[in-house]
Amino acid sequence: MPTTVATEAQMHTAEEQLENARMVLKYWEAHHKGPVNRWDYFTEDARIYFPTRDDYPIPEKAGPAKEIFKQIGEEYANRGFKYDVEVHSVYTCGPLVILHRTDIRKVEGQPDKPVPAVGVFVVKNGKIVGWSDYYR
Repeated sequence: MPTTVATEAQMHTAEEQLENARMVLKYWEAHHKGPVNRWDYFTEDARIYFPTRDDYPIPEKAGPAKEIFKQIGEEYANRGFKYDVEVHSVYTCGPLVILHRTDIRKVEGQPDKPVPAVGVFVVKNGKIVGWSDYYR
């Protein structure tokens, strides 16, 4: 159990929460259209967590975003598949932006494989400081 608890000095206004959601959605859209400068959206010390699944081709990842993005780039290269993503809903609460979505794995000659997911982003000062994905 942590020995300290982080608290916000003041609550986020509705407009601040909407701006956080807009920024995350802007990143999400750019990320799935092709190469994107992630550091326009993430802090230098951002952290990421991606779990593994039996049917997910990459092992669990947790740690500094720069390191994780590099590992994923190397592991995904030339695997013969891609993902389309359908965002169903977006929720915000303070610094959190939650994307309820379906990742659709596409492999030529095989049926699409939908993977229900939730992405939880923590935003501070207009940049992502944390991103955790959870799959069903």
